Amino acid sequence: MSDDPFKIWHVQDPIFEQSTFWGYKFSCPVKLTKSEGINYSKRGESKITDEVHDHIEEIFFDDCEFEIVVMEDQDVNVTFRDCKIDSFESYDSVMKGKIRFRNCHFKGRFILENTTFEDLADFWRCTFDESVTFFKTDFLGTTVFSASTFSENVLFTYSLIEKYIIFRGTIFNKGLDLSTAIFPGEVSFFDMRIRTFKALYIEPRIGRFLPKEQRAKKYEEIYDDAITKKSEIPIENKIETLRIIKQRLEGQQNKIASIQYNALEKRAHHNRKFVSLLPRIAIEKGILPTISRNLHAFYRWISSVFEIILLSLNWLSNGHGKSYSRGVIFTLSVGILTFYFLMLSTSKYEYAPYINWDIVSENIPLYAQFLLPTHKFDFLGESFMSKTTLSNWYYLWDILGRIFIGYGIYQTVQAFRKFK
Repeated sequence: MSDDPFKIWHVQDPIFEQSTFWGYKFSCPVKLTKSEGINYSKRGESKITDEVHDHIEEIFFDDCEFEIVVMEDQDVNVTFRDCKIDSFESYDSVMKGKIRFRNCHFKGRFILENTTFEDLADFWRCTFDESVTFFKTDFLGTTVFSASTFSENVLFTYSLIEKYIIFRGTIFNKGLDLSTAIFPGEVSFFDMRIRTFKALYIEPRIGRFLPKEQRAKKYEEIYDDAITKKSEIPIENKIETLRIIKQRLEGQQNKIASIQYNALEKRAHHNRKFVSLLPRIAIEKGILPTISRNLHAFYRWISSVFEIILLSLNWLSNGHGKSYSRGVIFTLSVGILTFYFLMLSTSKYEYAPYINWDIVSENIPLYAQFLLPTHKFDFLGESFMSKTTLSNWYYLWDILGRIFIGYGIYQTVQAFRKFK
């Protein structure tokens, strides 16, 4: 007996030419190998056969429980159905047969590293309790994650999708990272559900007083550690993932579904800009930042502020392209606000802490004209203009009203475009 903790057992079924295990509870680690078979234990009774059947075409597990499954090179089909697996691992392996996980529950870690699936890789209706990183995993055939649920982050780090991958009805309760995956093949995101999720912000200026090469190296170390070992998703990867999904949906002419991911992408970009404004330590190691660095930091701060304002207005005016009703409400609201201050800029009206509905009804026709961005400066009428005095604020509010009303109309039209 070798010192290998995995006791390798050869399994055969000479009648069906198929190894089938139903209702087994494996209390010891199970290793699936191409040349040596598998090991198993049922109700504490060990069984072993030294006979090797050369014509086994598939190994089938039905309603089984595993503590540890280690999968190595396979040239036969392997199916797990209705199984519970505490830990699954595969390193530097090639799966030539079809690998199926049907309605399986992965309770603990799930590791695929430098693994190649030459044929079908089917994860139908599976549940993953912990974070999953498909690290340098090559999916050369059809890959299925239909109706599966991921409770934690899922990363396809430097993985290859050569033919086709489908996320039909897949639920991501946390994050998804496709930014470093290679996609020569097709991807389907039909009815996929993903929420906004927390992402890792890595300070671009980390170690900013170090030489440039060392700063870049430090940043790459943190970044690489996040996506390869810690299953964390940097905010840049989050934005790129949402862009990929949006772009793929647009390419499939699924405009309505792409609107959601366009909104999530902009929201993520908004969050990144907001986080970048958080106060930084002005002094590091007793060395004051130079004036040029301060000016550069101020420029970046101002740029971020303007981007946050624009993204916030985009969200307020149409929900990043999703809601035309919000566009209508935004247009009418900014119209009321600017019209109110415009009228207060005339000598006829002054502020009062209550609403006079007679005055409101009297000015509704003028408000309707004001909602046209092309209205004239004297749209209040010759009689009104001759009897009242206009302050300079009148012209300011008139210009602001034209700008924001025009913007609201544009955003409303943009939101309607999702139905084109």
